Amino acid sequence: MIVFINGPAGVGKSTIAGLLRNTFANSVKLDIDHLTGVNPLPDDSFGEAHYAFVARTLRAIVPHYQNEGYPNVIIPYVFEHRYQLISCVKSISKPGQKIFTFCLRGSEETLLQRVTNRSNGFAPHHRESRLQHEKSRSIELKHILDKKSLTGELGELVETDGRSPPEIANDIVQRIRTYSTPSIPPNSMSVTFASKYVDWILDDLKLATTRRITASTIVPPQNVAFFAVVRGQTTPFGVCWCHSIESTTCETIDDKLANMENLPNGEALMNELKLYYPDITLQSPIYVQKFFVQHFFPPAVTSIAEK
Repeated sequence: MIVFINGPAGVGKSTIAGLLRNTFANSVKLDIDHLTGVNPLPDDSFGEAHYAFVARTLRAIVPHYQNEGYPNVIIPYVFEHRYQLISCVKSISKPGQKIFTFCLRGSEETLLQRVTNRSNGFAPHHRESRLQHEKSRSIELKHILDKKSLTGELGELVETDGRSPPEIANDIVQRIRTYSTPSIPPNSMSVTFASKYVDWILDDLKLATTRRITASTIVPPQNVAFFAVVRGQTTPFGVCWCHSIESTTCETIDDKLANMENLPNGEALMNELKLYYPDITLQSPIYVQKFFVQHFFPPAVTSIAEK
């Protein structure tokens, strides 16, 4: 099991990661700041090259710990763009390995206070300048992550204000245990996919699904988590956050939507729909559900036969 803990500076990522390590047996906490604290830093500082370096570092070190008997790896770090998180997820993904992503959120007042409290460890000769930089960067990251928390693209949201670190950690533990059940829990929402889409979804290539609306169709709400499951199976292969639902008709299908479905153009998407709904027309009502994968459960086998 891999658990990524995302969030702005001062939100408590390292503290929560330490509590999770102490909760799950045979666990290790990997501090990426220490693992990648090289001199000099990559030319783009914390840009694309840096996160590619982080992904390569995780690819090298996570298997080492797991081979040494520590299968549960907790990784606290800041991810402000989806590609940064996904590059790290992909670097350590393998069949049968569950990967969870969470994003902690706190108020500006809380973040600034925590950053100030830990500034006592800064070198005295540049303590004030570094403190101001840390405060500014923490609030900048908060605004970025708060905005993207609406789509769930940087991890499942976990509120921290008004709760102690043990309470926050326990909340995450309970969520992980709920998601780790071998079948979908009662009263949970699920969306069924054809088996050929499993790899697309887990690779973050398919970020929408288009379905025909019929008399028996239940259109789910937006801003909810759902289990992704293969037709005929009961074990989910992921948990996704639905951030947008639109009821429309096939006439609105375009290349942009097709690209979100990992298809080249609107015509290809329409042809795909016809495989499942032979009588579908341009006037047929459909709903488009857009989502991001937050928790990844690659099947232990490379292919799943549909029943």
